[in-house]
Amino acid sequence: MLYKFQGHLPTATHQPWDGWVAPTATVIGQVELGRQVSVWFGAVVRAENSKIKLGDFSNVQENAVLHTDAGIEMSIGNYVTEGKVIPDNSVVMGSPGKVVKTLDEDSIQKLTMSAMHYAEHFQKFQDLEEVQL
Repeated sequence: MLYKFQGHLPTATHQPWDGWVAPTATVIGQVELGRQVSVWFGAVVRAENSKIKLGDFSNVQENAVLHTDAGIEMSIGNYVTEGKVIPDNSVVMGSPGKVVKTLDEDSIQKLTMSAMHYAEHFQKFQDLEEVQL
């Protein structure tokens, strides 16, 4: 679901927007959505304090939470899988997250392909039909 918060509503970098937000995902406030962005089930993108930008072909995976504090914007680049804010081409592990290595060109290509997969994959979910058990 997309929500307006205190006069701020999510926007798209172009029209018509060709991305997807899962029915159980929440996108609130000053969120800028790029081309073919996907926000997956249970994820929350909460920008009531400052802007969150999601770049083209990026995706926020299940149950991830992106949130900003006042005066601190967040920018997720293009072709990002998982929606983590990290230095370019880095692998982050742990809690709190720490950069454990920098990716080589082959790994970067594989992650780009992964992001492209999700840009295509979300389209299969756009016409989900709610059912009752």
